[in-house]
Amino acid sequence: NYPKRASMRKLVGLCKSTLSDVNNKQEIIALIDRYNVEMDSNHVDEIVEQLPIVMEKCKSNLDVIDFDDMPWLPVVLNMKCEKFDYLFVDEFQDTNYAQNELAIMLSGDDRNITVVADDDQSIYRFRGAAVSNVLQFKKNFPDAKIVTLSYHRV
Repeated sequence: NYPKRASMRKLVGLCKSTLSDVNNKQEIIALIDRYNVEMDSNHVDEIVEQLPIVMEKCKSNLDVIDFDDMPWLPVVLNMKCEKFDYLFVDEFQDTNYAQNELAIMLSGDDRNITVVADDDQSIYRFRGAAVSNVLQFKKNFPDAKIVTLSYHRV
């Protein structure tokens, strides 16, 4: 029995946000144990072996960049900005200074960027998140259209 999709998503997210080397099998297994990721013990070795390959394929096939994806940041910085027609950043309130500068750079000359942010929900300050990125967005992108949602439906 392979792990449920939710378990794999959880594992990928944990690897992206906590590991500097997604090829370190011992650290991945430690994450599975520490965060109780549901996995059939018969498949752990195979999943750990394939995880970096799967993560890399997802990134290249989709042509997307996850700002939380620090293991691939050197690859991102070597990409030509013209590669992206549009840039979308979710949870922009949780970006740090370097990630904000990267967003500005990747938006290119066309400045085709969309961000989603809630300045009341910045929770990653301990990782360097700067809510000032949200507050200064209009300064960095003066032609941007700001859409404010005043009602959140759950």
